[in-house]
Amino acid sequence: MQKKVDAIVFLRPDVMYISELPVFLFSHFQDVLFLPDFQRSCNGMEYNDRMAMGDLKAALTYGKKFNGAYNYSLKHPLHSEKFTYEYLKMNNVKVIEIPFRFRRTRAKGVIHERCDDSLLSSPINSNTVHTLSLFNR
Repeated sequence: MQKKVDAIVFLRPDVMYISELPVFLFSHFQDVLFLPDFQRSCNGMEYNDRMAMGDLKAALTYGKKFNGAYNYSLKHPLHSEKFTYEYLKMNNVKVIEIPFRFRRTRAKGVIHERCDDSLLSSPINSNTVHTLSLFNR
């Protein structure tokens, strides 16, 4: 008997997740990868790499990004967030950045100093779905 996979979620173990996993987004969007919309540089053209979730095709492409890292590193410095952006663009993966919140943790559970609590108050709800629909047409 073959099992059907609807979605894949990637979660890093070095973060404390604040938001609930917004799996309901899968019923509103298809052929898309969801990534957090914060804690990346403000220069643009980078994606946060601490969480990702998507349908099977998008998520498998994301999951195979390591396979392209070496060749990328021969031409560019290998910065994970920049590489993630370039890799997903090169592979035509549609990305929607969502207000999924977490805190980066360090040894012994210490919260990283860059984790500003004011950024953590963006819940994902039905208004988010409406807003994402408007911006991702």
